[in-house]
Amino acid sequence: MAEWSSYHGKIVFLFKDNNAPVDVNWSFSDCEYTGALINPNVKTVLKTVGSGEELAKAIRSLYVDQEEGHTLEWGWKSYEKLQKIKSFDNVKEIEIKEKISDSLGAGAQGSKKIKLTEKNNDYISLSLIKRAKSNKAKMQTYAELLGKYKESIDNGYYGEAELIVYAYLEDRFKSFLYYIEAIDSKNDRSINSNMQRLFGSEQIIDNITAKMEVIETSIKKCGKLKGEDEYAAFLDKVYKYAFNKSEFKSSLKAIRNWCKYRNELIHGLFNKDLEDLHSGYRAHVEDGYQLARQLDNYVEQLKRV
Repeated sequence: MAEWSSYHGKIVFLFKDNNAPVDVNWSFSDCEYTGALINPNVKTVLKTVGSGEELAKAIRSLYVDQEEGHTLEWGWKSYEKLQKIKSFDNVKEIEIKEKISDSLGAGAQGSKKIKLTEKNNDYISLSLIKRAKSNKAKMQTYAELLGKYKESIDNGYYGEAELIVYAYLEDRFKSFLYYIEAIDSKNDRSINSNMQRLFGSEQIIDNITAKMEVIETSIKKCGKLKGEDEYAAFLDKVYKYAFNKSEFKSSLKAIRNWCKYRNELIHGLFNKDLEDLHSGYRAHVEDGYQLARQLDNYVEQLKRV
């Protein structure tokens, strides 16, 4: 374990309205640090906070030497600068710079720019609606929405029920990717480097189809590549012990067919025959709910492996 005397960095914010960039400095001195440059936890924090003040508190919490009691220190007026950023809506790009130096003068440094654009795989999700910030809050959201699903089905509001089912599937697929370590955070919009090797390229996972493609490719390739890729070998064992792959692939096929029906409704609802629509809509929605429950069970099995 290497002993570093200084770990410090800078975060630079560039704005859409061409206002002067804001750069903030921080340091973590006389401590032992073994993390990678451009700490992935920093990127995760940037995806979840909503203001500069929240960012300042969150980054400080990442760098604490529990044994020695050292904590991160902000550079001159950096904390005040961060507090003035009330929202990231006007930020177009963030550059993270990090540097590590040891007592002998050796060390390393790194820099990464994160553009806040939909087309960029490093896009930071600036949600219009706040995320649930704890497991307890998410459980409350789950309970209310699944209760709303039953209420909607019972009262014939099948469109509302279908929306909840689709969101349920999206959430469970994201968790599935997280537990097979295809993403580093449940907030990520693209697969990590491990899964990129199996998938063959970068992949944004902002819809169900994209998530399913990644999962199906991983199942197909992990057995073939397990002898030459450590992550493939890991996945092969996980899938072997978590569930029956043949049954799971059948569930994926059923979900794909359900989504096809749903997409046809969403994109062509006003052109459908009303009698045919009414005769099969409830059954379609209820089938989707059962498929989401099955997927939830698969996720729970992954968590136990």
